[in-house]
Amino acid sequence: METYILGTGGTDSASERAGECMTVFLLLYLCTDASRSHCQVIAVEHWVQPDAYQQCVAAARQLTKDLTAKNRQSNYFVCETQASP
Repeated sequence: METYILGTGGTDSASERAGECMTVFLLLYLCTDASRSHCQVIAVEHWVQPDAYQQCVAAARQLTKDLTAKNRQSNYFVCETQASP
């Protein structure tokens, strides 16, 4: 399982490079403050296709951009990848 936390970079997975179908979940971490120590995780969207990771990262970037500066300090998006069986 790979995790992409927006702002720290990310890499393509082996299954994505091979063109295999994968499942990617876009998760929103709602945290009580900027320390990000107490968070609730909410699944926002998911994709099941070979380019799912790129779609998730693009959505996460746009959603992060749309947050207010204050909300960006305590909330963030993560793309979590699972290879399909």
